[in-house]
Amino acid sequence: MPGQVKASETYWGIKYNADRLALGLATPETAASHVIAPGAGAGGVGIENSTPVRHLVTYAGRPITAPAETMNRLHNTLDLDHAIEVRLYAAQTR
Repeated sequence: MPGQVKASETYWGIKYNADRLALGLATPETAASHVIAPGAGAGGVGIENSTPVRHLVTYAGRPITAPAETMNRLHNTLDLDHAIEVRLYAAQTR
């Protein structure tokens, strides 16, 4: 990638190489101005000149699904405005 990629009013950004090693950032509750930098020393993902966000979720690794699907799942699952409900039915002893 020759330069930075910027996208405003988005909930996540991700970059990955030919081996599908990925680095991503999600802002689940807030559409923000995401910036993806090229490799080398500026090889990060972040937000800048953006609406303040409540929390960030970073992703690093090899996605099992397509990178966009992985980030959409993170965005939907970790949205604090629509938190999932967890129930504990029984503790398992070892």
